[in-house]
Amino acid sequence: MKTMKIVSLAFLLLAPAVSFADGERAADRKELKADHAEVKADRQEIKQDIKEVRDDKKQLRADLVAGNKEAAKADRKELRQDRVETARDVREGRRDRRELRQDRRDLRRDRRDDRRDRRDDRK
Repeated sequence: MKTMKIVSLAFLLLAPAVSFADGERAADRKELKADHAEVKADRQEIKQDIKEVRDDKKQLRADLVAGNKEAAKADRKELRQDRVETARDVREGRRDRRELRQDRRDLRRDRRDDRRDRRDDRK
């Protein structure tokens, strides 16, 4: 009878911790999904920036062939701005990917620690 009380008390004490860990894990999964969506959006933005740079280069070449110096000067300025924007977006994308990888590592480590704790509790 005493062992039954001890087991039931242990279960009552551990149940909130287990449910908290499950809730925390679900929040981590949601965070991972949000980070993944951010990375996808960054990729699309970078693709669009690269397309703009290509279009600016084409326009610059066309203006240089036509001999239009004022338009070429404006095209160079626009090309420079688009390259700066592309570089900024690439840095942001790298940072977001780094955060996503770190979050995945943290989640795996937490899961591994949870399994190890459960295994140790059974012994």
